[in-house]
Amino acid sequence: MEAGADIEFFSPLHGEQTRAGAAGVYLGGGLSGTSRRRKLGRECRIVAGAQNLRLRDAPFYAECGGFMVLTEALIDGEGRRWPMAGLIPGVTRMTDKLAALGYRHATAACSNLLTERAISCAA
Repeated sequence: MEAGADIEFFSPLHGEQTRAGAAGVYLGGGLSGTSRRRKLGRECRIVAGAQNLRLRDAPFYAECGGFMVLTEALIDGEGRRWPMAGLIPGVTRMTDKLAALGYRHATAACSNLLTERAISCAA
């Protein structure tokens, strides 16, 4: 690509993961359907791949369903709990209605891929 990045596509729902030397990962949305959540919750390859990237301090950009994959677990509409990657503390819950949509304001505790730190960071 023009900026020097090589983009590689992968599908966690098809048992694929990022390659070991990936510089970062983007996880998009689209985690609808109980069968997809069940399959993803059992899919250890994405969990192991995400954890390896995290150990290397590689950046993640995740939205919607991709963010859900990075949390500890997902609770579906029937109340069943599905284990996820566990990289972000907390559990996500599917509901019958859309909720809390829209942009949010946040303050960066540490500099990161998207912004400079707003306060001092612990080393």
